[in-house]
Parts: sequence; structure tokens; C-alpha cells
Amino acid sequence: MIMRQNDANAWCQMMVGFASLFSSGLILADDTKDVLPAAANAAICYKVTCYASQGGPEAAMYQFSIKGKTANRPFNVQMTASKDGASQSTVARQNGSGIPSPTITFKAGPGVYGVKVDKTLREGQTSLNGTMEYLITAHCLAANGAHTGESIQKLSSCNGPPPAKYKSISSSLPRFATEKHWSLECASTKKGLETSEYKFQIRFASKNKPFNLALRVRKDGFPEQEVVATDSQTRQPSDWGVSAAGNGTYYLDVVKQAGESGSTEGNVSFDIKHNCFAVDGAATILKNMKKLP
Repeated sequence: MIMRQNDANAWCQMMVGFASLFSSGLILADDTKDVLPAAANAAICYKVTCYASQGGPEAAMYQFSIKGKTANRPFNVQMTASKDGASQSTVARQNGSGIPSPTITFKAGPGVYGVKVDKTLREGQTSLNGTMEYLITAHCLAANGAHTGESIQKLSSCNGPPPAKYKSISSSLPRFATEKHWSLECASTKKGLETSEYKFQIRFASKNKPFNLALRVRKDGFPEQEVVATDSQTRQPSDWGVSAAGNGTYYLDVVKQAGESGSTEGNVSFDIKHNCFAVDGAATILKNMKKLP
């Protein structure tokens, strides 16, 4: 077959485009697998954010479908996306067959979509009991159909954010020492909740000190964050600090900072409250905290 020059140029441009797409690491569809628990009212919820990729078009819609992968259940799996008071749903009606639900295109613009996966009865059945493995296929799209940026984060429950739970450590600095250092790790829970942020606060446990106490938090590839306790008389804690750096190793430095007197001399005791949290405020795993030289 002889290819005309214009056709050849078009073909080359298309192949270059595909090569650029795959080398960029862009994924055209997000596949998310999970298992609904056996309880009749079991549900799993996610936070999906659709946004413009660097240099790309703005998101205009969220497109999704779901497969029920466990056969011989008296119920189907249902997926619902919600945004700004509107919602759309789709149901997978052929469990275990590999056939997905109808695809829904939810044109609600960029931003955060709430996603819920739950069970719905098959016709003539009466039980919602039993586990169900499922697979979500979804992507955020621009108005012209181009894929945009997308993130999906599993929530701890579908019932809103839980009360914040913090861990505490107490320590001290000797008279002439000015710094103390630790490392710790934030990790996912056994249920697959990933850390979204590490949150921290420091307060004096000693009174009448001529200096402030700073708590600095570092993680490779992210900006350093700092909070400062300034009142040893009332022992008011610092503001809360947040490092939105996800799972991984964090480094903590407690540092005496000279106040008006210019002195950092003196023994001091202090308390730190901190923890690792998922996107909806549920505590994840804080582990392997150790003192560094």
C-alpha cells in the first residue's frame, strides 16, 4: 500500500502523540478494586477530585461504571456519584460475568465528587447479606473528551469524618542543648486507608522559660512546616501544623528559639500531640518513631 505524504504526516503525528502520552505516565482510566463486607447495609465511599492536568484542559465531567465480580449473589452492586446536590447512579446486573454496568457521564464540572458503592436487591430476592468484590472504571474528562487529572481516595466510612484522635509524647531538652530530633512513619491501615496528612502541635510543660519552642516537620520532596509555642507561663499550645505529604517517613526537630532576652539556656520539658490522618480525618498508622542523633 502506498501512503500519501499528508497521510504519512498525520500517521507520524498520531504515533508521536501516543508516545508522548505513554511516556508522561498519564493513565486514561482509573481502575479501583475493593470488596463490600457481608453486612446488608455495607457501603464504601470515596472522594474523587477532577482537575486540570499541567497544561491541559479543565475537567468537565466524571465518567464511571462498575463490575460486580462475585457470582451467585442475591444482590447487585451499585455506584453513585454526587456533586453540588445532584447525583447519578449505575447498577451492575450481571455479577461475575465480566460485564460492567452502563457507563454514566456525570457533567458536573471540576472539583470533588462523592462516590458511594453499596448493594441493591435483585428482582425477587430478599437478602443483601454476603461479600461482593467489585471493580470501578472511571475517568475525569474535559468538555472535548480529553482525559484530565483525577485522584481517588478511600474514606474511612460513609458517615462523615470521625472525631480526631491524637497521640502524645513528652520529652525535654537539657540546659545548654538547643535541638532534639526524631523520625516517624505514616502508613496505610489494614483496611486500605492511605495517609493524607500528618498533623502536629507542641506545648511547654515547664514554666517561665526565656525562649520559644519550635516544632519543625520535614518530609523528602515537600516543604518544611513549623509551629511555635511562645508562652511558657500559661503553657498554651502552638497552632496546629499540617504536612499534607501522605504516607512515608517524616522528620521532626524541636528547637529552642531565643525570645526577647536572646537566651536559649535552661532545662525545658515539652509535650507533642500528633498523628497521621486519612483524607476524611480518620487516623491512619503512626509507627516507628525513634530518636535521632
